[in-house]
Amino acid sequence: MSFTITYDENLIEELSARFDLRQPNREALTALVQRLDSGDYSPLGMLMLNLATGVGKTFVLAAFIEYLNRQGNRNVMVVTPGKVVQDKTIADLSHGSERYINGFAQPPILVTPDNPQGFTVAES
Repeated sequence: MSFTITYDENLIEELSARFDLRQPNREALTALVQRLDSGDYSPLGMLMLNLATGVGKTFVLAAFIEYLNRQGNRNVMVVTPGKVVQDKTIADLSHGSERYINGFAQPPILVTPDNPQGFTVAES
């Protein structure tokens, strides 16, 4: 499986508007995508956004997931530091939740330990 991503300024602008990203969050999304586009990244490596509490990291995450989806990369793993953050992140990404972050062209399909909906095992 190959992982490709290219920097698309117009897509950054569109998603920044769709997800109502504040300027620092737009800059974080831009830096993240440019890092991936640079070729200086292995898909086996971890990426981390170092942003303060309450500034909208989950909105950046949502816009990034949509960016990857638009570039043909449909599977994204999100690791959270604990159950409380995990539960909030799941609610933020679950269509129909009152916390749902609107902006996705199609709501993400979430696969969690409690809800394996949409999970399929690839045959070898």
